[in-house]
Amino acid sequence: MRDLALRVEQNATAAQKLFELLEILRYEQGLDSRCVNETEIRVPGFIYMLQEHVEHGFNQAGEQVFPVSLFLESDKVSGLVGVIEQTGLFRAEIQQMNEDKLQGHILLHPVKATLLQS
Repeated sequence: MRDLALRVEQNATAAQKLFELLEILRYEQGLDSRCVNETEIRVPGFIYMLQEHVEHGFNQAGEQVFPVSLFLESDKVSGLVGVIEQTGLFRAEIQQMNEDKLQGHILLHPVKATLLQS
């Protein structure tokens, strides 16, 4: 069973992992998410992704080819990188942070597969 779960996890595309991550953040952190265009008005407490970044961040096979940006205005911004990293789905980094306004821009990078030595 463990081997099957490992194969399923390895075969999951990065695009699928993005949606899995967003579900985790919704249930565990109370942060809903949505795609927007650059001119759309945003409200605090939501994770926003630019539609064009999501469309161009993954190739046809669902592999991540560019970092994906998450934008958030919340008191949870500073701790979110650690939460994302703990999922093991992506590597995360703060690209930009405005601590006065509690606004952050987080970049998601693919987790590189490592070979296990036996």
